[in-house]
Amino acid sequence: MMDVAGWDFFEERIATLVLLENHSLPQAIGALCDAYPESSADQLLLAAISFATHLDTTSGHVEDKALAQSHRRYRVIAALAADLALLPDGKRQCEDLRLFWQASGSEVFF
Repeated sequence: MMDVAGWDFFEERIATLVLLENHSLPQAIGALCDAYPESSADQLLLAAISFATHLDTTSGHVEDKALAQSHRRYRVIAALAADLALLPDGKRQCEDLRLFWQASGSEVFF
C-alpha cells in the first residue's frame, strides 16, 4: 500500500521548490532525489503528477504561456515515469533513480 504521507511530503516540497524558490520541475525532482535518497521514487512520481495536475486546475490555462509550461511539465513527468519503468523491482528508491541517471548519462534531472 502506498504511503500517502510520503507522497504529500514530496508534493509540498515540489511546490515549494518550483513556486517559491524558482526551480524548474526537473531541478526540483533531482534535488529531492539528492536530499532523500532512501525515499520511494514511486512516491516522487505520484507527487510530481499531483503537483502538475493541481497547478493546471488552479491556473486554468488562461494564457498560451501557461499551456506551454504545462506541456513541459508533463513531458518531464513522462521522462520520470519512463526512467522508473526501467528500474528493477526492489530498486525503486530515489538513490536507485539517481544511479540510473548517472549510468545512462541523462542530464534531465541534474
